[in-house]
Amino acid sequence: MPSTESTTTYRLTDAEALGTFAMNLTSGIIIIVDDSDVPTGELRQVNASGVAPTKIRSFVEAVVADPGDGNDIDPPTDGADFSCAITTAGAETRVLTQPTKLLQTALITFAVDVGDFTMDNASGWDDSGSSGNLATFADAGDAFLVIALGIGAVTDWRVVAKKGVALS
Repeated sequence: MPSTESTTTYRLTDAEALGTFAMNLTSGIIIIVDDSDVPTGELRQVNASGVAPTKIRSFVEAVVADPGDGNDIDPPTDGADFSCAITTAGAETRVLTQPTKLLQTALITFAVDVGDFTMDNASGWDDSGSSGNLATFADAGDAFLVIALGIGAVTDWRVVAKKGVALS
């Protein structure tokens, strides 16, 4: 007999996307992203009885150090999912370089805000390029979660969730 459960897709808005995120679901998959000092992200499955979610995978297997103004945020060469907490000393820039593996995730957070910073992705943040190639972080606590997807013959970053980050 086919399942009678329905599937609901929720699109996270900036206000909901980060901080400890929880929903009153009876079943389904939710993403929990924690914007603490050491950012973590988890994909969890909520079972039909509403029992506490079971961790499916973590979005953070490695921590990449902030490379500093004008430098590249390089994903781990082993393809590990990673986080990078940014500290600025004024208006700054970073470039998120190509992912090293399909489905790799990157969680970029703004830890210390002395000035805004922009992060570049030369190919844009979505398939159409309509979101532009810059992500601007204006306030401490802003965060950006991206995943590496195959776009033609190229693997590139695509947005999963964002909080306070403007795309242009």
